[in-house]
Amino acid sequence: MSSHPTTDNNNVEPRQFIVLDTPLLDAEAKRNVRQHVMRAHHRQRRRVDRANLRLPIQPKVRSLKAAHEAPETGNIDATHSLRTAVHPGLSGCNRSLKAGPETSAIDPFNSLPAPNNGSVQLLLHHYITAMKMHLGGLELLVKNRGGLEKLGWSGMAARLISWIDSSISIALDAPPVFDLIDYDLDDAEPPSLWSQYSLLALHYKDTLFDLTALREESDEMIYIYWGIKNLFELKQIVLAQRGRVEIVSYSAMLDRLQRGLVRLIQSKPLTPPFGNRDCSIFRLFGYAAIIHIYFFMRDFPRGIPFFHMLTSRVRQLLEISDVPKLQEHFPQMMLWIVMMGGLGGIRSPNSQWFATLVAGSCDELKLNGGNEVSSMLKDFLWSDLYRSPVTRGFWEEVATAQGRHGAYETIQLPDNVSMATFNIPT
Repeated sequence: MSSHPTTDNNNVEPRQFIVLDTPLLDAEAKRNVRQHVMRAHHRQRRRVDRANLRLPIQPKVRSLKAAHEAPETGNIDATHSLRTAVHPGLSGCNRSLKAGPETSAIDPFNSLPAPNNGSVQLLLHHYITAMKMHLGGLELLVKNRGGLEKLGWSGMAARLISWIDSSISIALDAPPVFDLIDYDLDDAEPPSLWSQYSLLALHYKDTLFDLTALREESDEMIYIYWGIKNLFELKQIVLAQRGRVEIVSYSAMLDRLQRGLVRLIQSKPLTPPFGNRDCSIFRLFGYAAIIHIYFFMRDFPRGIPFFHMLTSRVRQLLEISDVPKLQEHFPQMMLWIVMMGGLGGIRSPNSQWFATLVAGSCDELKLNGGNEVSSMLKDFLWSDLYRSPVTRGFWEEVATAQGRHGAYETIQLPDNVSMATFNIPT
């Protein structure tokens, strides 16, 4: 993997940009990606002194070089080549785990080309056997250090291992190995408590219980949904003001929401042979929300096998569910779920299937185009990222399936580094 330092006219410190090493993009596409990001980076650095910004999630000039925090690094993508990524990443993590207590809070990845670690590669490519072996190795290393909490909550290694654990548990459909660390954050209040539930959230909470008779799961699902909505909206406010989210608190909050989704998906009352047909709504939401987190909150690249695995699970659940009944009770949520399935399924065999389903849902709801979909989902969860140029191929499939060509045009986002990769058409 190589990188290209660039500077703007104000002689700012050079910044590293990744050259994608992936069979999913041809040479011309790679050049377009780099040009989009580099142009956006130069313009943003000329306009804004980020160190002087004060925003709700405190901006931070120093960026951590990890793929799961890519929205904040300015780096455009995770590399796709195990050949170029596995060994440096594992070595960095191992060095941190073997280090003494005095170095446990140091970020071992800070000096590595970003984002560059083997665990992320295994997840991106959905290598099941390798993931099991890798997690077993991490478990042994962490045990030898005396537990995850001994690594230091502010260090990269502890946070990365927690995220790897949650992600592999999703892929393997198995409980996580490690408990999350209790981070000592200034903004300790969970995002689910930042505001009172909307009328729609309260309605859905009651409807979930009426339909499934599962009070605990109904409360938990809406609690997680509300936290995702609040944190996602705050992130968008920060980025719209050309700021940076504070990495540690943002990542810790997102980790807890993701871990809650894992618990929800794997809850015993929801898995066969337990639970009735209507209980599939919990797992449908869970998988769709995980797609949303990885695609739009962690900014992972579209078209990776990990997304395809998630969208396949959403499709399998939809095929055994009473979809018309669920659409009747949860119209906004179900439209959002099938839309997430389609967006996560970009470049997969499931893409057209989801596009047809979204088109059918729009017909049922009498929605004729992207603007009307936006209005429908505004009270539930919506972002212009869903209609950014990176999703163009999917929305063109929806328009074709609905027979409304041109009704689902994408929207060019503000030109800054964090938005740059979403402005690259499929």
